[in-house]
Amino acid sequence: MKKQTKSALAILLVLSIIAFPWVNATESEAATSRVAYSIGVNHGTSGDLTGDFTPNVTIAKARYSMIDDVNSKYTFKPTRSILSSAITKDIVFLNGHASADNILFNHNNLGGSYACGVHRTLNGTSSSTGYSYVGLTSTDMSSVDLISFVGCKTAEGSSNLAKTARSEGATTSVGFTESITSRSTQGQTWLTYYNNMLGMGESVGTAINTATAACPCDLGLTVKVYGSSTNTIGSSSKTKGVEIQTVNDAIGRVEDKAMLNSNVNNADLLSYKKVFKAAIETIKEYDTTFDINNYKVDVNIYDEENGNGFARLTYYIDGVILTNYGYMIDIQNSKQTNIYPCISKNDVDFSALTNKLVLKLDKFEKSSTKLNLEKLTSNESEYRELYYYDFLTRDLKYIVTSFEESPEGVIVETTEETTL
Repeated sequence: MKKQTKSALAILLVLSIIAFPWVNATESEAATSRVAYSIGVNHGTSGDLTGDFTPNVTIAKARYSMIDDVNSKYTFKPTRSILSSAITKDIVFLNGHASADNILFNHNNLGGSYACGVHRTLNGTSSSTGYSYVGLTSTDMSSVDLISFVGCKTAEGSSNLAKTARSEGATTSVGFTESITSRSTQGQTWLTYYNNMLGMGESVGTAINTATAACPCDLGLTVKVYGSSTNTIGSSSKTKGVEIQTVNDAIGRVEDKAMLNSNVNNADLLSYKKVFKAAIETIKEYDTTFDINNYKVDVNIYDEENGNGFARLTYYIDGVILTNYGYMIDIQNSKQTNIYPCISKNDVDFSALTNKLVLKLDKFEKSSTKLNLEKLTSNESEYRELYYYDFLTRDLKYIVTSFEESPEGVIVETTEETTL
């Protein structure tokens, strides 16, 4: 369904993140005209490829089931034959280990027909990896309304999976410019909000902004859209069993304020106070505790063609601990527009909270647990570590992720989360 949707960002908090009831395939097929297909596997814990992507697939399948006139399907055991048909459906969700050139699937690492994937150009079996690929450049993607390549670097560089799918006819294609952690707690939360908004009939851009407001993780900061980010994949009247409350209305709007032409990553907000002057003034009227020195800013113009994206002003505790507290600024046509709180405003003694969490952090830094986690990543070519405090669950976590390239040429991420 290639239509436009409202531009304002509707920040919705999912109070109960649950899988919605499955749609009965036999009954729904007769009444539906479009198909959604969600794919991911459980590789198991041994072999070059490890990890379980099936929880994200389960959520995606359930969310797309909410869309009127859509028969939502899924598989945890794809083969090349299944993939060749699935990636030409109206709505496609692929979640797995990936790179700019391919995304792989291998149920329980059993090999054989299960060793398959989607490749940017290769259409057939690779003599070097043994995997059987469906090649995008050999596939007519004009029937695809939205395809999401949820994997590391699927939108990296000038030639990648997401861009190629768009070139081959997909209306909207979504990928990620860097390595991501889609199986972490943060990654799963982001994808739940993303797919929930799509299932509720919101646009791709609104889904991205809502997910990033709820969870400031690498998926939102590196997502990229080819085609229209204002595209919606349908409307929904099937919301039975969904507990959703709209709690964060816009607190203001910035009129005709130009935005940066480039993305910003984890920069001190103080360095960009002139760019966001009007937004900061609006926030201060809403939140008297707002202190620019405690915030960092991320800007992602994920839809470069249309100048659409977001700026997220994120609150950091003691300059070190990332939180989900902050403010979103909707960017449309390269201009700042609506401003939203990322979570509902509550009365917090920030000084007392900071003292409490810093003590926890200092104690953990000296612990054997921290030292052992550092050893796990000491030989990795790429790894990330962060402290994250969730104002909703009140959990402080230390999260460390390592990334390495597999012999099959995809990035494999491993995440360890420790609650302090």
